Amino acid sequence: MTYRNIDPLFSLDLKNPEEQKLTGEMKELHKTVMNNMEYCPGFSEYKAIFSDPDLGLLGIAMGTYNLREEKTDSCYKVFQYQPEEGFQEILSVSLKEGLGEADPYVDIDRARGLYIGTVFYLSRDQGIQAYDMEEEYQNIGTLLY
Repeated sequence: MTYRNIDPLFSLDLKNPEEQKLTGEMKELHKTVMNNMEYCPGFSEYKAIFSDPDLGLLGIAMGTYNLREEKTDSCYKVFQYQPEEGFQEILSVSLKEGLGEADPYVDIDRARGLYIGTVFYLSRDQGIQAYDMEEEYQNIGTLLY
């Protein structure tokens, strides 16, 4: 077991060494831990991450491994950030279901999220799934290729 202590980041104005001033500090406000994640294409390819800072949205594909059950899974998750609550998961789609058979790791690499108006789309090799953002991301349609 290891222990890690991370100090907060401070910025100081040292123009006058006799009158140093603290001009800013950065501390962790919120965090979300994604247990059992073993693979995420967003770690090496920034285009694999869906992000809209204005709406506070973040979407990522990931592969997970449950050691206890010796089971792998792949999914696409969308989170919304609110300053008061932090990150809240608002959509989780299994990449093994819904659009037919596919290689789960290829599907993870190619899954992309986007939205037009109030519809969020999850694009994959086999097709596109649509979700109504105003109705708690309810699935409103699927188009298979």
